[in-house]
Order: sequence, then structure tokens, then C-alpha cells
Amino acid sequence: MRPVLPKFSLFDRICRSVGAASILALFSAAPAAAQQLYDFSRLLAEPHPFTVAAPAPVPLPAGTAPLPGQAVPMPAQRAIYPSYPAYPSYLVAQPVYPNTPYPVAQNAPARRTAPQPAVAMQEPERMLGEKTRHYDPLWGWISEIRIGASAHNYGPFAGQVEGGVDADFEILLDEITWFDHYIKTPGKFWEWFLRPRPHFGLHYNSAGLTHQFWGGFAWTYLFNKRWFGEITFGLDVHTGKLTDPTENRRELGSRILFRESLAIGYMFGSGRNHNISIYIDHISHGGLFASENEGMDNIGARYGYRF
Repeated sequence: MRPVLPKFSLFDRICRSVGAASILALFSAAPAAAQQLYDFSRLLAEPHPFTVAAPAPVPLPAGTAPLPGQAVPMPAQRAIYPSYPAYPSYLVAQPVYPNTPYPVAQNAPARRTAPQPAVAMQEPERMLGEKTRHYDPLWGWISEIRIGASAHNYGPFAGQVEGGVDADFEILLDEITWFDHYIKTPGKFWEWFLRPRPHFGLHYNSAGLTHQFWGGFAWTYLFNKRWFGEITFGLDVHTGKLTDPTENRRELGSRILFRESLAIGYMFGSGRNHNISIYIDHISHGGLFASENEGMDNIGARYGYRF
């Protein structure tokens, strides 16, 4: 028995044909659209939003070529977004060419270093207690020069014979530093005691009686920035009488005597190089060299200039 096929009108046939053609067109275009919509190779080729645009290479000077293994220098780069600052110039590679010195980074920030502890400096030219004043000895060895006048044979041990006025002249050399190795506490007593100044001087008597020439060591102690004290000890050579039967001269007993002095003074001037002082000195041999030992004192004032 033959099947009976349905009968369609012309309108039905047209609608069915258009629908079939639309379905075929949709399925044929879907793979191409899907391939275009999900093309990951195109997505991977897009630049990252935070990357910096690659700058163009800086051309090398004419007739030069990069050194072996040397990268072509690049200019300073700027960020894509205005809110991001440009790279600092000292972080960007600088061009290096043959026969040219290595470039130094410009405008680089100072390198921070840990603070170093202060080191105590020795100042061999200063007196004890002097912390800020530096002196410059004349010719490298003359520290101070003094001139003054004193009353001849006048003092606690003086007698009634001899008199007149003595003109005084004294030279002090720079402090000795032989014992600095043993000074463990700078500024203390031992520094003052172990660093005296050698000195030489003379008394010239106006009456032509006893002239003196001495040498020894002077210890100058600074009480503050102006006032100072000083003691000296040394040997004295004189032109006086060793014995005198007439008793008109001092009987000193020995041509070489010990000499001690004590002084107090004041420094002035902007650099404290000038000073004035009063002093008393004494010469004798303490009964060591002869039976005669009358000794002699001088009291005077003087002006000094320290170089």
C-alpha cells in the first residue's frame, strides 16, 4: 500500500524553504563568529595596560659601534599614564662609546651612611685647658717671647746689698711631646706636667752688678680662657760674687745655681696671643755646692706675645 504524502500549498512551501535557508546560513556563520570572538592569540598580543612604551634607540655617533656585549643605550622612558612620573635619569643606562670615560650618574641622591663617632684629637700646641685655640710657633719652635723689668735683689730672701733694675728678656719654645705615649687622660694633671715648654732668658742689671742667664722648663696652667698661672725650674749662670769680704755684694757661693719662679698672668686680644704677668724668681744652690748661699730674688712684670 503506497503512503499518502501530505499536500502543501505554495505559501507553505515558500515559508519552509526560507526557514531552511536561514537555519543553514546560521549554522554556517557560527564557527567563523566563534573563532573571531574567542581568538586568544589576538588577546595575548595586546600590550599590558601598565607596561611602558618601548622607546626608540638612541643613534650612535657617526663612525662608532657598540662595544662587544654592550647594549644599545636607550633614552629616559616616561610612563603611559600622566600620574606616573618619569624614570629618574640616574636609573637609565647612559651611552658609552669607545675612547670615552665612563659616565657618572647625574643628580643621583646622596648615599646615606651611618654617623661616625667623634674622634678626640690631640692638640700639641695648646696649654692645658685650651680646647679651641691653635698656635703656630715661630719658625716651628719658638712658642712665645716676653720682655719686662724687675726689681733687682728684692723679695723675701733678699738682703740690703745690691740693687737697681733688671731688664728681662725670655724665649719659650714649643711644648715637648716626648711623653705623650704615657698620657692616658688628656686634659688632666699628667698632660700638664709631662708637656712643659723649654725656656731661656736673662736679667741685665742696670747698675752693672749681677747679670743672670738661665734655662729650664716652664709649666703653664690655664685657669680659664684668660687667666693662667706658671711655675718654672732650671739652672742659672750669673756674673755676681761667689764670696765678698766687703759684704757689699751678695755671696752666691757657686757660678751655677738653681732657679725657680712663680707667675700669674692675663691673656687678652681677639686671639689671646697677648699677655701680661707679674712674677717672682729666686736663685740659690741650697747649700749643695758651697758654704756661702745667700741667694737672690727678683720681682717684676712683663709682657708676652704667643705666636
